[in-house]
Amino acid sequence: SFDAYLKFIEDDFLGGRRLNPRTDGRPDRRPDVREKERVLGDLRKDFDFAQTPRRPLLLPLRPG
Repeated sequence: SFDAYLKFIEDDFLGGRRLNPRTDGRPDRRPDVREKERVLGDLRKDFDFAQTPRRPLLLPLRPG
């Protein structure tokens, strides 16, 4: 869900701080903040940022 990805971004790039329209002064049309819902799980478990990056895949300019 959108909420799970927002929670992932907050956890990974903001150190767990939450974007909350009531406290951060930014306009936000969400009716409520749902990042603390247990049903969302933790998307950080689906990624391994410690692994060695793969080489980039270069596609041909003119396939065929």
